[in-house]
Amino acid sequence: MKNIEIRNLMFLLLIILTAFSCRAKEKKSDKTKILIYGVATHDSGVSPQTIAEHFKIIMSSHSLEKNIEVQWKMAQGSLLMESFHHPEYKDKTINDVAGEFDHVVLLDSSSFALKYPEFHFEGIHHISGAIKKVKSTPLLCMLWNKEASKTEAYAELAYRVGKGTQTSVIPSGYLLSEIVKEGVELSPEIVSYSAALSIYAQINEKEIKNVTTQMAGLERLANTIGKTALKISTEHKKITHYKNSCATTGLVRMKPFDMPKTESFQFIKTGTSTEKGWERHITKLLKTLKLSPKVTGLRNDDKARRFASSDLEKAQPFFEKSPNKYLILFARNFGISADEIRADNQRYLQCQIYDKAEPISKKLYTLKDVTAMVAHDRMVLSKYNLAIKYNLSMIPLHIAVARVYNQKPDMLFSKDRTHMMPPFLYMLAGMSYTSRTGEKCSTEGLDPDTVLAMNIGYETITQLANLSATGDYVPEHK
Repeated sequence: MKNIEIRNLMFLLLIILTAFSCRAKEKKSDKTKILIYGVATHDSGVSPQTIAEHFKIIMSSHSLEKNIEVQWKMAQGSLLMESFHHPEYKDKTINDVAGEFDHVVLLDSSSFALKYPEFHFEGIHHISGAIKKVKSTPLLCMLWNKEASKTEAYAELAYRVGKGTQTSVIPSGYLLSEIVKEGVELSPEIVSYSAALSIYAQINEKEIKNVTTQMAGLERLANTIGKTALKISTEHKKITHYKNSCATTGLVRMKPFDMPKTESFQFIKTGTSTEKGWERHITKLLKTLKLSPKVTGLRNDDKARRFASSDLEKAQPFFEKSPNKYLILFARNFGISADEIRADNQRYLQCQIYDKAEPISKKLYTLKDVTAMVAHDRMVLSKYNLAIKYNLSMIPLHIAVARVYNQKPDMLFSKDRTHMMPPFLYMLAGMSYTSRTGEKCSTEGLDPDTVLAMNIGYETITQLANLSATGDYVPEHK
């Protein structure tokens, strides 16, 4: 009898302890935990740290710190794409955003994002995905310039990227714009304070009344700025921030096939070894589709030699001889715009540039080495700048290579430290074909490494091309 009573007492004690444990967990979950993660925004002197510090000031002055906890962490590298893709940064990046946070606010580089939207998308795409894996909610902080004079451009970029990565956007740039309209001169402190108010309004869907601030210029807005932040947050959840496709001006493009399908597909290339590899592999791929591709080397008839990529402006007579014949001009460098080359006689032609960079030391040319160059290598950036200058279609080889590295880091990139292995040449050819036709090449009969590379190449083109088209979400390709 006594043993039964002891067992009953222990059972009752277990129930009580379990109840207290559940209450403790519930109490812990009552506090909203926010992480502000990212890089310094460069031209406005704002960083995750400055925003978090002003967020804490706002919480403290309104006795909200018991309900909300905010932390900040600086990303490694100069933009979020680099912090994720650089082999030496990736693990720390994932660990930083994988804590027990309810919300993770992402802040990217304002100077890079507007010029290279593909880089901005790539960073948000992967880091947002890592945040979702641990059941936290990623939020994209809309960027700004120091005068808040490009609000609509930054908004379009933010909402395209947000839609394409299924990440909610904090319309922080619009609150800054309203502050500027009131004649307030922006400072890093005011920008950070404004961003903190925008974050609070977006997450809590509440107004902070009678904001307490001693910042010069904001005193007279104290009674209204919290209300304005909430109004902006509420309104912009319902607004369509872009209507027209800019697929003709985005760098990564996916042009629908608009040429009569004849027996022969006509391509043009210049004379590097990578382009020779592209020729071999695009020929193989198209033959699996029962097509007969024909690749022509761009030659100077007068001197019986191939044109250098930088001499393409001298090749106009070549195109005039065969009007509306070619689908793709594939080259590493251009010295003439796509519009001049197409003119009136090559309306089907897509001028493609790719960003294969040479390593600093050819002793080191592994997949890891190439991935490390994805963001800041001068040659990589120079290709994007040429694409912008000459209205070219970018084939983002380095981004695709970085995605391959994330899934299979031990894949062999090069045997001779110069030339790419077949899986990557297949990938390059497949990306080129998809960019021009909107179609995916068959992977039937290819080895597993090549299938992986081909699928990642297709996914990269479709996601980044869609960024400048509808902005709709494109899932990972399996």
